[in-house]
Amino acid sequence: MLNATPSTAYPNDYYIMLPYNYEYTGQWRIDATWTDGNQVQTAYTLTHVLDHMQQLPLAQSFSVSTSTGILTPMLSWTGYDSSQYPSGMYLTEGNNDYWLRARVRDASGIIYWDSPNFQTTYTSYMIPESANLQLNQHYILDLILINREVEGGIPRTENRAHNRLLYSTGGLYGDMAPLDGDVDGSDLVAWIAAGAPAGMVVSAFAANFGKTSGQ
Repeated sequence: MLNATPSTAYPNDYYIMLPYNYEYTGQWRIDATWTDGNQVQTAYTLTHVLDHMQQLPLAQSFSVSTSTGILTPMLSWTGYDSSQYPSGMYLTEGNNDYWLRARVRDASGIIYWDSPNFQTTYTSYMIPESANLQLNQHYILDLILINREVEGGIPRTENRAHNRLLYSTGGLYGDMAPLDGDVDGSDLVAWIAAGAPAGMVVSAFAANFGKTSGQ
């Protein structure tokens, strides 16, 4: 059993994220259990048959800049491998649609803000003031390539590729677990648990690992 988590951006939606596995196919049963007063309630639903899972390419040279302001960072990339997906907003390739979305997660990995969908031909996107980033906080910035399979006008399987970067709006970069002025192993564990790839975390922490806020 997996515990689902609501998000800041979608407080009434619950979600679970699993690592990509091409064997995750077929029909899934989703069970929900909750307490209503003194009564335990249950319900379930069946998904459609997942039969078109695919691994999508990652954005090339993904980076973030504060040239537009520390609370309105600019995401930049040089594009995708054009041999692995068609370009264009909601471009229909057979029954498949492709588009991009920018997402901000808080330091615990919970969804904090989502952008509208935008064209796959973009190579930059600024996180706007409406995302309400705060100073002295840590975030995970996420660029998502989305492929949605549509059958008979009904969305079915949705495939995604996530590019993620750790981003700090102040304080000692990497200090997370808790914000104690030190960057150490507990912070690395916390970032990885929040969904950041281990290799990216180690690289991002290289400059500050072992330091305190007074160094």
